[in-house]
Amino acid sequence: MKTIKLFWATLAHAGVVLLFMASSATACAICLSAMSLSNGQHLENADQAVLAQIDPSGAWQIVAQIKANGPLDLQGMSEDVTPKTDPTSGHVELLVRDSLGEHWSSLGAFNPEYTDWLTSLAAQPPLETFSDWQARLTLVAPHLEAGRLSVEEMAHGELARAPYAAFAFLNGMFTADELIARINVEDVASRRAAYILLLGMTDEASVVDFLNPRIEAAITTGDATDIAALLAAKLEILGPPFVQWVTQNMLLARDRSPADIEAGLLALAVHGDTDLTVPRSEVIEAYRAFINARPHMSGFVAAELMEWRDWSLSGDYAVLLENGALLDPASEYAITRYVQMSQDAVTDKELKEPNDQ
Repeated sequence: MKTIKLFWATLAHAGVVLLFMASSATACAICLSAMSLSNGQHLENADQAVLAQIDPSGAWQIVAQIKANGPLDLQGMSEDVTPKTDPTSGHVELLVRDSLGEHWSSLGAFNPEYTDWLTSLAAQPPLETFSDWQARLTLVAPHLEAGRLSVEEMAHGELARAPYAAFAFLNGMFTADELIARINVEDVASRRAAYILLLGMTDEASVVDFLNPRIEAAITTGDATDIAALLAAKLEILGPPFVQWVTQNMLLARDRSPADIEAGLLALAVHGDTDLTVPRSEVIEAYRAFINARPHMSGFVAAELMEWRDWSLSGDYAVLLENGALLDPASEYAITRYVQMSQDAVTDKELKEPNDQ
């Protein structure tokens, strides 16, 4: 579907600065779910960063200053960081000092030829607006397959923490054939997921033919590693008509594993966050069918509903609470919280409405 790409293109053409608030600023969980703090985040959080190499005496020698707030803390650098690279290798290490703990650490070996790129990345503004994400992803995308491990890790880490909607900024940078070739050889699941999501935004006819057998194989073998990304990509292409398939075959089918069900929910959630190609209302109706068919798992979607501030399922949840259908204390807590918040929202609305008496 072209909806998501047209949305961002319209904003760019109009020069609109969009603030990413609440769910819109949330990293795409399909890519980020297995990741800790990325190297890009370490660089962003640093108040000082340098490329440095150990000299023959064993002391750090500064090769390039990447980021600095105040005089460089050379003593702390020497005390905190043990070299990871051979001084004769020609590589240097990217050393960063955390702005809060003022502790230095190494983000690995980098060739000095990436000095300008790292400096540009370190100078990027906080990720708050439409233009911030566009600038950052445009900067890192050419280095996703740089042939340098540390550079690729940095680039993929930035892509993985982007909101799903921001992936559309890279549309046109890669063809479907290029992305399929990368998917077929990529061993890192989070990277493969990112390429699959980008593939769904290409609008090329061959994409569905690529996705279909992989979705079927994932279901048949029980390997849910890629299925959330595969489903999200197909939802991007087919839009609302595919929501019903996901609902019936992933959320409600009796032979689906918990991992399959969670993958289906995750694919729907990223589209519900975006509310473009697949309207959020369609996702919420899928959730309604899910919570009534699987009450013991119904708490899985309460967090998204609260984040979206959609209270249309409060009646369904209230019935489950009354019937004692919830077996998991965590789910019961989440659902109870959702129902309470929905009641508060109704009360607030009534208080704000003018008195017609």
